[in-house]
Amino acid sequence: MGKPSNLEHPSAVGSIQPRVFQCVVSLGKNCEVAHQLKIWRGELSATSESEILDGNWGGNSSLFDWCITSLWSICECLEGRCSGIFEKHNLIISDEIDCNGYNYVTDTRYGIQFQHVFSRTNNLVTPTIVEGEYEEKRGKVLHLASKLLGVIASSKPTLYIRRGDEEISLLKRLIDTLKKINHAHDFHIVCVRSEDIILDDNEYAPHLSFYTMAYTNDWRGDSEEWSRMLRQYTGHNLLPK
Repeated sequence: MGKPSNLEHPSAVGSIQPRVFQCVVSLGKNCEVAHQLKIWRGELSATSESEILDGNWGGNSSLFDWCITSLWSICECLEGRCSGIFEKHNLIISDEIDCNGYNYVTDTRYGIQFQHVFSRTNNLVTPTIVEGEYEEKRGKVLHLASKLLGVIASSKPTLYIRRGDEEISLLKRLIDTLKKINHAHDFHIVCVRSEDIILDDNEYAPHLSFYTMAYTNDWRGDSEEWSRMLRQYTGHNLLPK
């Protein structure tokens, strides 16, 4: 069973009361977080596949939901206010095929792998598809970038969720970046890790905590464990309407 770590710190999960966040945002590193948030919002059953393969992200989607990202990529992108994201001359179609038999498109400026933006023929994105769909898909990506920056610029209490065994230094960089964009931004980041870790830093603790959850062989993750984690942070099974 998963559990919150750094419990001895007063800002850690387990030592603070759940709160209502007006926004809950996935920061990757892959599609697992976004998929689980769709279940949590009641948009998807726990046994369903996400409807993402046609690039239709839906109304609650955020920029990094259906991408493969390093935390470095996210920091670079936000520090640049998403400037130049998804420019055609920076997009390359991968030669690699993932475990599901798909290729993907990478934005080389930020190192973001867009797994589900473009449609596919026989599981593959082709140059012809990119050329034909680019303007429409770029509009979607820019909309999601603007939407995310709008959340950061707002006063809405926001929970950011990152899946991955990240370095503390990069998480601190992310916190500094969010505060630089909007010093008044009311936010908390939970990093869902496969291994326990302790945060011993009073300056960053109010904005950062960790939850330990083992990886599964299914990209969707353990829905029961995710539900427990989200309840611990919010007190809700579903987002408030």
